[in-house]
Amino acid sequence: VSATGINSLAKPLDWLLGRRNIALCGIAQPQSFIKMLAEAGAIVERELIYSDHAAYSEVDRTKAEDAIRQTGAEALVMTEKDAVKWPAQTGGYPAYALRIVMKIENEAELIGLISARLFRKNTA
Repeated sequence: VSATGINSLAKPLDWLLGRRNIALCGIAQPQSFIKMLAEAGAIVERELIYSDHAAYSEVDRTKAEDAIRQTGAEALVMTEKDAVKWPAQTGGYPAYALRIVMKIENEAELIGLISARLFRKNTA
């Protein structure tokens, strides 16, 4: 997991530690994203929660700018899913997308389960 600047280089996740942020997401389970930020040590000053698959506008960008200004947050942090739909201009504040990488602990077992499902014969 790393914090990636929308227009900059990747930063390690511990970069969020102790930093004041505005959390923005439009996903099905937004509290999982908020929890992930908290577990990384980020200080979430305000949550901007949108519906899953939200399409962002300049109004949303202005809302994020206002939240940063009002709270003194250092950056806007969002999911990569949201970053690809975020308006190009960030209003002069840092904006980051949290990159989430899935790690499979027992890959061989998972492949076995998938293979068994895919290739089992229909006996009916």
